[in-house]
Amino acid sequence: MSFTKGTLYLQRFLSTLVYEGFLYRDEQTKQYELGLSMLFLGRLVDKQSSFLQIVKPILKELNQFSGESVSYNILDGYERRCVLNFESVYLNSHKSSVGDTAPLYIGATSKSILAFLPEEEREVYLAQVVIEPRTKQTVKSVDELRTQLEEVRENGYAVSYGERVAHTCSISAPIRLVDRPIGSVTLAVPTDRFHQYDEQKLAKHLMIAAQKIEQKIHS
Repeated sequence: MSFTKGTLYLQRFLSTLVYEGFLYRDEQTKQYELGLSMLFLGRLVDKQSSFLQIVKPILKELNQFSGESVSYNILDGYERRCVLNFESVYLNSHKSSVGDTAPLYIGATSKSILAFLPEEEREVYLAQVVIEPRTKQTVKSVDELRTQLEEVRENGYAVSYGERVAHTCSISAPIRLVDRPIGSVTLAVPTDRFHQYDEQKLAKHLMIAAQKIEQKIHS
């Protein structure tokens, strides 16, 4: 049996969706159904829709001000998950996709959430986490991670220099309700452009955006 390039591309695309959990393939019938990841995102959109209406204009303003990629991520078990993203105006930029996940030990987005979890909950995670490096900049040990989390709590925000994605820096501020993080606001910038910015000023704008969201939720 011969396959056209289009058919082979479609097969690879479907295989990727199955691997990521967005589709399920019944090996007996060879039919596809919606996978758990797609069902999760459906419930997530429904659950978060009113909340996203609060977040969207604030993130959009930050995106227009900076011109850089800005995203809103939530805590999902022991991962962070992107649920909203505004892309950079620059061709050379980091692109995030809604649904993207990452473990809590890697990157500014994750650490800004992990650092502000209640201590007992945080220690349970640290006691069982297995660190798998993504780049040369990924944290190497739990002790090193603890030190970084302390710094995040002191500063009120997290910074990552190519920890998860090489040549990409990010700054993230947590969104907290009743002293518990429910998500974070993140700005991602290619390393070669990141050094043109004042890191502390960027962090200040992110923390202001996070505070605006918190205030809107409480009002």
